[in-house]
Amino acid sequence: ATTAAAAEMPATVFGPAFYASLQEKTLPHLNYTQRKIFGTIDKRRKELLANAHDCSQLRVVVVGAGPVGLRVAIELAFLNAHVTLVERRNSFTRHNILHLWDWICSDLLRLGASGAEILGKSFFHIGTRALQTLLSRIALLCGVRIITECEMVQVVEPSSSGAMWRVESKNLATGEKLLLDANVVIGAGGANDVSTQSLGFVSKVMSTSSAMGVVAHFRNERTPEERGFDEFSWARQYNQKLFSDLAEAGADLENIVYYQGDTHYFVMTPKYESLLAAGVIKKDMKPPGDALTRDNIDYDKLRDFTRTVAQFFGLPPSCEFLEKGAVMIFDFSQRKACETCCTVQTHKASGRQLVKMIVGDALLEPFWPEGLGINRGFHTALDAVWALQEHFAGGQTAEAAKLEMVREDLFQMMKALSAFTKGNIVLEAVKRYDLHPKTRYKQYREGAVTRARGKPISISSPRDFKHVASGEAGLAVTLQKQQQEQQQQLQLPTLRQVRPQQTQQQAGAAAAADERPATSAPGASSKQAKSFWENRVSSTDTTTSSSSPAVRHSQMRMDFAGNSSNTDKCTACQKTVYAVERLMADGVLFHKSCFKCEECAKTLSLGAYAAMNGRIFCKPHFKQLFKLKGNYDEGFGAAQHKDKWKRETVLEEVDESKKVGTDC
Repeated sequence: ATTAAAAEMPATVFGPAFYASLQEKTLPHLNYTQRKIFGTIDKRRKELLANAHDCSQLRVVVVGAGPVGLRVAIELAFLNAHVTLVERRNSFTRHNILHLWDWICSDLLRLGASGAEILGKSFFHIGTRALQTLLSRIALLCGVRIITECEMVQVVEPSSSGAMWRVESKNLATGEKLLLDANVVIGAGGANDVSTQSLGFVSKVMSTSSAMGVVAHFRNERTPEERGFDEFSWARQYNQKLFSDLAEAGADLENIVYYQGDTHYFVMTPKYESLLAAGVIKKDMKPPGDALTRDNIDYDKLRDFTRTVAQFFGLPPSCEFLEKGAVMIFDFSQRKACETCCTVQTHKASGRQLVKMIVGDALLEPFWPEGLGINRGFHTALDAVWALQEHFAGGQTAEAAKLEMVREDLFQMMKALSAFTKGNIVLEAVKRYDLHPKTRYKQYREGAVTRARGKPISISSPRDFKHVASGEAGLAVTLQKQQQEQQQQLQLPTLRQVRPQQTQQQAGAAAAADERPATSAPGASSKQAKSFWENRVSSTDTTTSSSSPAVRHSQMRMDFAGNSSNTDKCTACQKTVYAVERLMADGVLFHKSCFKCEECAKTLSLGAYAAMNGRIFCKPHFKQLFKLKGNYDEGFGAAQHKDKWKRETVLEEVDESKKVGTDC
């Protein structure tokens, strides 16, 4: 809506009344497939309202239509709150591709996303623009009012005893003002958005040793040559020769990740000296972060630098840069974090209350190589909504301090979350995650939070955490110092070590939750992709066999100095694997020379293999075996599921017959 239209918009055209009216008028005219979106929304609303308070008394203004702002708006709309979302932009223009952790995949599927939207060629990811489109569609159906080209200015106190607090906003094109009734304001505008300060929240800057990032987007014309280019994630310590060859080509990097979506998306961490030698940085400055001003960067040479990297890894030379925002360079050695995440402001004369909250990047700027923005941001969205429905569903509370404390405690639990600490902080059963924190946080469930408010506390050593997949571990190793320094500045809560009394089976199930997905089946449909995801996540909800690859992986530990333990054995030859020759694929450890296709014995790379039931194949033979029988069981030498069902049915019948004393 425009600012003028929003000012005249009656309550019946947004909020719970709008959703009910829309469903009533459109449902008779929709086919089965089109009706499914209403079924998805109704199911989610019913689940939430069965265990949470109705929030129909709340008038909520969310500032920022990024993925986290949209997610918090949707959850509040499910609880019948009247939600208005204000956004500075008038279109979704972000090209970045977001790495998704397992629980985000589960959450998006539950909101109606298709498996094909989140399952990339080798990793789970989704484009920012695609995610915003998906979430905004759901938000609009649920009656969320979205006002574009609008910026929040300030909150305005009630003018009389019967009036509400208001959020003053203005149209960026015309300067027109708009006053929105509110008893809750949630800032979700990002790390550098001015609304954070307008709401009265104070951010502090966390500084670490120098670290730079480069993001590059190339056009994806989806030619056969481009479709054959595989996704990858590499860290220097896992392939030193590769990075040495790349340095000789003119680009010295620490890490690099490539995803394929609407664009060819590269994100890398180059060394400062390499950028200086390539002429990307015009003038050397100390500290290095000061050298990244716009007038000190040669963007033509930056494009040449990123093209050198992309073509080194095999991107077709015909791929061109996007016209706008194709290449960006930034310093992530400094990040912002809010000192508080929730305040309750009470008007002295009328007693009216206004809850102000911060979520997403505005609350805690993410460490981007780990994909923390979306993965940590959705937790903050659910935490904020849970605190509101629990302590402020009626629009007033006699325990304002308790509401602030509850929200702050959840923030203390969440902000320690990273790729190599998640095993200590969140539960493994991601399909059971819900609005209530006990379904997500280990500390909440175990009652382990004994934090004294404002008391400095430290985090355990990274060596106590579970080993993660090579791409994530590489980032953790390379930037461990930055992570530790920022943890100290954040005053993180003490974490227990990972289940000291866990069984071997439990360890295997936990390790399975951290594995990267194997290469997806060629030409997988949306239905197949969703099935692939559900089968993968189910490993976190069940006991894993001691002979499974997940359990074997849980026994293969490597400390963060890169030293192998005595249990690091190659799956193929059963000999010790040392750090310089180790390769982890499908949760299993190999020598690089032993990582071969089972059919043709061709030596494979992490960017060109497919896995099935713990077996490794080259992609041509993977396709051939699938086509041979047309399914993933017979083609790979396993019994079909239908045969398994027949056997289970017979066994059940036998058991029943024994109970009644009949012969079998």
